[in-house]
Amino acid sequence: MTLGISNLPLTVVIALDILGIVMIAIAISIYQRLNLILHPIDEMTNILRFQYFNSNANLAQWVNFSVPAIVILILGLIYQQVVAVNIGTAFALLFQGTLINSADRFIFPRLKHRL
Repeated sequence: MTLGISNLPLTVVIALDILGIVMIAIAISIYQRLNLILHPIDEMTNILRFQYFNSNANLAQWVNFSVPAIVILILGLIYQQVVAVNIGTAFALLFQGTLINSADRFIFPRLKHRL
């Protein structure tokens, strides 16, 4: 079963993609603050954020995303094409940390990081 999203106008598809990334950032913010069982990538972001970058989720997320970004760059140079890296990927690379920081402040603000 398909939802027909690919048949919608491009601007709507991009808006839905960005909305999904925002919702993921909110979810990451909540579950990092709960700190029950973290995915290794999110645990790495937490470690970078609080032990090395003075609680800066934006910088921690950029460093965390640097490895896949370098792999994308190297493979793009080797194969002369980049596949499946679009507006949503760029938006996530640039703004995921900022969105997590914002969610920490505005979504359940009384929920604190349990390190």
